[in-house]
Amino acid sequence: MSLTLAQMLESYRISPETGFAMDKPSPTTFKNPALHPWLVICRQLPSLIRDGTLRAKIDQLPVLSPADLLESFEEYRLAFMLLTFMAQAYIWANASIDRPSSVLPACISLPIIEVAQELEVIPAYIYVSGSIWLYTRDSITGSESCVCSFTGTKDEEHFNLTTHNVEKIGGAALIQSLRASRLAGQQNEEGVRECLEKVGDILKECRNTLRNLRNGCDPSTFFNSIRPYLVGSQAIKGGVRYLTGDGGEEPYYFPGASAAQSSLFQALDVLLGVTHADSERAEFVQQMRRAMPAYHVRFLEDITELPSIPEFIEQCPSGSTVHEAYNEALGALQEFRSEHIRIVTSYILQPSKKSMSATERDESQPKQGSGGSSDLMSLLKGMRDDTKDTLKT
Repeated sequence: MSLTLAQMLESYRISPETGFAMDKPSPTTFKNPALHPWLVICRQLPSLIRDGTLRAKIDQLPVLSPADLLESFEEYRLAFMLLTFMAQAYIWANASIDRPSSVLPACISLPIIEVAQELEVIPAYIYVSGSIWLYTRDSITGSESCVCSFTGTKDEEHFNLTTHNVEKIGGAALIQSLRASRLAGQQNEEGVRECLEKVGDILKECRNTLRNLRNGCDPSTFFNSIRPYLVGSQAIKGGVRYLTGDGGEEPYYFPGASAAQSSLFQALDVLLGVTHADSERAEFVQQMRRAMPAYHVRFLEDITELPSIPEFIEQCPSGSTVHEAYNEALGALQEFRSEHIRIVTSYILQPSKKSMSATERDESQPKQGSGGSSDLMSLLKGMRDDTKDTLKT
């Protein structure tokens, strides 16, 4: 008996309503009070960073074993968020004046590795930490907020909630694309058309939501105060050494948090038939999967075996309504990527130029992303153009 779509998604920890985004708010506390020291530190994170006491406070934390204290998958995700926020804050501290730390103390490194193994993610601050699992909501007022913050600014909260909302809205595009694939396997042209029209409309809403980032997050605040905490340990020569508590250490070289680690848009590429054949872009796509939960990576690999939407479209008469719906969906994805390029220009490239002296500025040099890409704009523009090239004539 074939699995229903909801059953299939559940096996990959994907919501049938919101896709990779959380379909309910994150908890903000633990049942076991032994874990409260983590909460106390994270609630004070911005002030501890500002007054320069963050590292000393973390060094005083006890070494806890999460397996003995955490009671649910949701608590494991909360623990991962808290630990990765503390790890990033410890590494970068006050990024404007402090040197980065190449050592992570055992009170963070040991539990973060244990929690990460349970969640099937790398033990570092990644996209899911700040954009997927960070979301919570007040049970009384219904107002949305984030569990943690590096800066305590509304700009950071708006940035993270905007990203989460794009993922949440885009989850419906994922579901409709999966339905279109099943209907393509059944040779149901009308059903495929209806699903693809919905995909196009949803992706237009995602683009408008992303555009709204400008209405609450100042580019200079993002670049100077928020972005430094998105950079990974691979940016530090020799990486970051995770202490083991017994005199040993393990060096790690992890990418930082990047929107390129979104499983949603990689899944849409697979389902809609967008391929990134250029070797650099293809390698980058695979590198970003390293920073995704392993069960989401399995999903991306497994959906390549589903009935092909583009192959079905090829069988339909040229100029048919299903052709139009397919191109509309791809066009909306292309426009979303164009909007992302405009955001990156406003929030990274332009502030970067302003922060450089005339002698430092070199337009010919590639601009690196927080995820570790060597030439961010070239990759983003290439992926947008790959989407455009998939359009059916």
